[in-house]
Amino acid sequence: MAKYKGAGLAALKKQIVDLGSAKEQELLAKLTPEEKQVYTAVLSSAWLPIDIAAHLLQKGAEVISPGNPDLGLHQIGLFQARYNLAGIYKPLMRITTVYFVVQQAAKLWTTYFDRGQALAVKVADKNLIEFSVDDFPELPYSNRRIVNGFIEGTLEFTGTKNIRVTHQSENSQSWKWHIIW
Repeated sequence: MAKYKGAGLAALKKQIVDLGSAKEQELLAKLTPEEKQVYTAVLSSAWLPIDIAAHLLQKGAEVISPGNPDLGLHQIGLFQARYNLAGIYKPLMRITTVYFVVQQAAKLWTTYFDRGQALAVKVADKNLIEFSVDDFPELPYSNRRIVNGFIEGTLEFTGTKNIRVTHQSENSQSWKWHIIW
């Protein structure tokens, strides 16, 4: 079974806490006792079964954006980028290109997932990058949606405006996103 680094859930915990105790209680009420234990004890450095992590992220999205969990997943991705990259990386990103940053995101894939190979390819003469993840057919829907927000949030640090990240492929052998700015 694929594994997911706890850093994503640690960021979710911070995001939920920032929304207030009512949202935190709402999320905890949606979880089984086993899920509560994983959620409350998660460490950023721990590896978790991806199905459990994906379920917790989905439940978090439902609390963050009631009635529109896809928006909630996008917001989780934005928050993860802002939370995990705001430190020493922030000033460095202002002097880099969008393509360089997306290439680095591809290289960091295995920091957060124990499966899949990520690649960024710039389309010549266009403000378009194709980001793909191969060899990870079981990548959960929630994680695929979070990638949209994470890439967008990461690119905000470059000062780039009008960023659009769209999931392009339901081919489980090669998940694809287009990044346009």
